[in-house]
Amino acid sequence: MGIVNLRIGRIQPARDDRHYPYLVSGTGRCPLEDIGGVWGYAEFLRAFDDPNSEYREYFPDWYTGDETWDPEDAELDERRSCLAQFGE
Repeated sequence: MGIVNLRIGRIQPARDDRHYPYLVSGTGRCPLEDIGGVWGYAEFLRAFDDPNSEYREYFPDWYTGDETWDPEDAELDERRSCLAQFGE
């Protein structure tokens, strides 16, 4: 699942319609595996945004033509599912 930073905004009473712990919101995707850390991910995002980028040569296996991949999509449903296993 990668590195996760958590921020607790406030503590509220539990709701009957949720299983806890529960992920309320999130932003962006985690860096890809073996991308080279934060700096490699930054280079990857630059190359991802620019098809003519010189950096694309460093990431040949990650450009598969998948136009649906979105670095801003936090995949909240998947993250919630992963987190739910800790509450069962």
